[in-house]
Amino acid sequence: MDMVEALNPLSQKLRSLDLSHCDIGKAALAKLASFVQLNHLNLSGCTSVDDDSILALCEGNFDPGVRYLNLDKCAKVTDLSLTWILDGLRRKSSGEMFEVTLETLLFKDTR
Repeated sequence: MDMVEALNPLSQKLRSLDLSHCDIGKAALAKLASFVQLNHLNLSGCTSVDDDSILALCEGNFDPGVRYLNLDKCAKVTDLSLTWILDGLRRKSSGEMFEVTLETLLFKDTR
């Protein structure tokens, strides 16, 4: 059982998660996409996190939405991820309208 899978019983309640400097990648972030209440995520120093990992995370349906995302020192993350973050980390606000809820994005020492 991996670390994120062990957290699965908390998937509907967990709001903040610090995985800094952990060896996680696309599969783990795809699982985190089901943590609907997650609004604070620290992935700083996660050297396996790349654009595909971020895309998997952005396919989640977060409510109320991710507000804080730290990607510092994720050297495999490029500006392509920024597009996916702005397009994917949002919530439905009224009807079919979507709003970006992100308030803090740390992106230092990425590509």
